[in-house]
Amino acid sequence: FDHSIYIANYIIEHQHEITQATSAEISQLVGESYMMRSYCHLILVTLFGQDYTHCNPSASLSIPLCIKADVDAVLTRSTVAKVYQQILADIDSAATRMNVETWEPTLSYRFNALSAKALRSRACLYMGKWAEAMKAAEEVIRKHPDLEDLTQSGYVLPDHYTSKEAIVSLEKVMKPAYKAIGTPNVEFINSYRNGDMRKSRFFKAKTSKIYEILKGGTDMNRSTFRSAEAYLTAAECAIRLGEKERAISYMEPLITHRYIKAMGEKVREEMSEMSDEELLRFILEERHHEFAYEGHRWFDLRRTTQQSITKTFNNETYTLQEDDARYTLPIPTEAISSNPNLATE
Repeated sequence: FDHSIYIANYIIEHQHEITQATSAEISQLVGESYMMRSYCHLILVTLFGQDYTHCNPSASLSIPLCIKADVDAVLTRSTVAKVYQQILADIDSAATRMNVETWEPTLSYRFNALSAKALRSRACLYMGKWAEAMKAAEEVIRKHPDLEDLTQSGYVLPDHYTSKEAIVSLEKVMKPAYKAIGTPNVEFINSYRNGDMRKSRFFKAKTSKIYEILKGGTDMNRSTFRSAEAYLTAAECAIRLGEKERAISYMEPLITHRYIKAMGEKVREEMSEMSDEELLRFILEERHHEFAYEGHRWFDLRRTTQQSITKTFNNETYTLQEDDARYTLPIPTEAISSNPNLATE
């Protein structure tokens, strides 16, 4: 992250020295740099800072903000609120500069104009700013509504860089080494309903208790922003704002493209009968099922229930308690050794 942020800062600071490009190309590049700086800070603050909705963001210290290309700078930790303020400001700066609507698939790792709305929606969701997150998600849906239809043949996995859902395909979360040693939890696999095509499209049963992950393990499975996230964010924010019918309307396309017809009809009927609290739980479960092995789960747990988690590895059982302080990662000791200012609470 530090290298990416440094490069972004350098381009922003030296943009007027760029000569071998058109003004539109320079504007796009600078916009992408603001996006990269914003995106990196968002990931870092959600790992090393307390969750925005579980703390006093104006008082809780998190990560140092790095907005200058100065490798000798001695940084201090900024509050959660200040980091998010910079994240949103950088998104605004990016949005005014990026002019490429869509990159060809081989360049889909680059940020485009729509990605600024997608990142704003995610950042505001993490902040609990439901109305703002929903507005940005709705703008993404209006411009990029497509979903892969997993109920039909000829589909492409939603996290594939050529998927019709892809907005930006930068990150390869499930690398080949992870896929080789990773065994999906059987209880999680069984939480998919019969008739939910994601169970067979995302996983392959090797035995009754061992499944293979199909969503990753190649250079082609990359996903940073895709349209399904916008639908789920809009639905979650709508129900949190007490707009049940609006929430259901945003779940409808996802249900249609993920469940076989009979089960989809049953799910729709169940949604109509759910209380707001039940529907919220259902939407969050759908996020879990939809984004399995795409890097969303930890962040979703942090911003919602911070539930207790128990894992067994090599016959050893490990438990993360509900609301455990370890939901916020500590600043690495080697970083503190290099800069004692980072230890300040």
